[in-house]
Amino acid sequence: MAYLLAPYNSAMRLGMGFNSFTQQLCINDAVKTMNNQTATEKNLRPQYKKGEMESSTSQVVTWSAKFVDRISEVTDSMNISGSLEIKCDAIGGGGGASAHFIDSNKFKESDLNYFIQVKVTNEQLVAHDVTEFCPIADVSAADFTRVYGDSFISGFTEGGEFNALVSIKLKDRSKAKEIGGQLKIELDLKAASVKGTAEGSKKDLESSYEGETTISVSWTGGGDIKDESVTDWTFATLKAVAMEFPEHVMACPMRTNAILTKYTSLKSFHEKTLKGSPLDYENAGVYSSALLDAYMDFKVMWRNIQMAAWEVEQGQSYLVAKPNLPELSEMATEAQKHYTAQTARYQKLLTGPTAESETSSQIVPVTPLEDGSTVTQKVVKVESRGLLEAPLPPNPLKPYPATIFGLDKARRDCRFEMIKIVKEVDAVAHDPKVAIDPSRTWQYLSPAIFRVLLPSVHNLDAEKRAAAASEEARLKEENLAKTNQAIQNELTETKRKLADTEANLAQGAGPAGPEDGRSRGS
Repeated sequence: MAYLLAPYNSAMRLGMGFNSFTQQLCINDAVKTMNNQTATEKNLRPQYKKGEMESSTSQVVTWSAKFVDRISEVTDSMNISGSLEIKCDAIGGGGGASAHFIDSNKFKESDLNYFIQVKVTNEQLVAHDVTEFCPIADVSAADFTRVYGDSFISGFTEGGEFNALVSIKLKDRSKAKEIGGQLKIELDLKAASVKGTAEGSKKDLESSYEGETTISVSWTGGGDIKDESVTDWTFATLKAVAMEFPEHVMACPMRTNAILTKYTSLKSFHEKTLKGSPLDYENAGVYSSALLDAYMDFKVMWRNIQMAAWEVEQGQSYLVAKPNLPELSEMATEAQKHYTAQTARYQKLLTGPTAESETSSQIVPVTPLEDGSTVTQKVVKVESRGLLEAPLPPNPLKPYPATIFGLDKARRDCRFEMIKIVKEVDAVAHDPKVAIDPSRTWQYLSPAIFRVLLPSVHNLDAEKRAAAASEEARLKEENLAKTNQAIQNELTETKRKLADTEANLAQGAGPAGPEDGRSRGS
């Protein structure tokens, strides 16, 4: 059975409860040693005994280099839960998430994104004797996962991890495939040596295309992995550092991941008389990644709407409304039916809870909207299923007006869709079955559909430049046509004169007359 891993942070302790879906720390000492003692570092490695200890260093190194189209591909490779990234971004700032080095805007706007990863494991430190589950009295069944999580920290991995993301935004997108092939060869980690120097790399590839290149790097372990010769990240230096990273980790390892163990794998857990059991998040990972990709799409659109509003206000751009497609009306009708059904279901649970579910309620505000207002709703705590919240209204699915007011409404609605995704993460955390429920639709609008509703933004300067370039091309074409016509006319005139000359010569070389014969005879 493969280990379940989570990125390490300094607050982690042996035996601590952990939620593998949200990657949040839970209660301390959820699991203790067999003699009911708090787990310590001594449980990870044996105490030093002079003359009886042997030391050997071995490494497990995993190299990975690939093109990525979605941010979730990067976070999955780094063992980061998509729900953690969404929650950390929603509360503002990185929140300690390990993927904070990625610029989501650069990622989404780039034509090529190439991800390089080197994982080095020096050793796995597992506390095999931490097996005694320690329940707390009066923890209700509904609060089990919130208090304990679904697993506990049973060990750590030590080594290092190097991550780099190369994002390229090309001026000519038609060359994306060609540049991508060159990039894959240039950064091939399977090669035995680095091709050329940093200067050579710039000449070979980085100067062979017009565009913007962003290189983002993050590493754990290895100490100072760059020597004094590396003053800037280039393709060649990036590859050289990645190739040498395992040697640096051997000299300076760090804890990179926590090893998680499910409570259900403990004999002591099944022997206890408990109210409730940990939730199973095995199938929630794929849904979490999809939520992260949608959230990042909305985040980029939200920023672009703000930029468009500023450009329109400054007179630099103008807007053109999108057409109201018939399919939008059909989708709006379907979404409203779903919202009505979900509201009725919520009201039924609110006013008449079932006999099997013990409920309580409270009034809480949701996240404030962009206009400063808040949506207050009642939250019902259903003991057997966690929190049940009132459904949020769907987008009316009508193209936004091509005005500054339309953009402002679009910006608020875009933010509201992001809030819906955050609340969907909470829903999965309280009930993992949400992730595999085929009838659970319209929780948030697809980013692709929302993009259809936004007015097109036309930059005046860009259009002027395009018009000027088009006019220049037209004039060049006209001048070329005139030049070709002049050459053609000159050629025609030359051919006519040549034909006249040949005709005159032909007449002058004709048969002699009688007078000419007499003159020659005399």
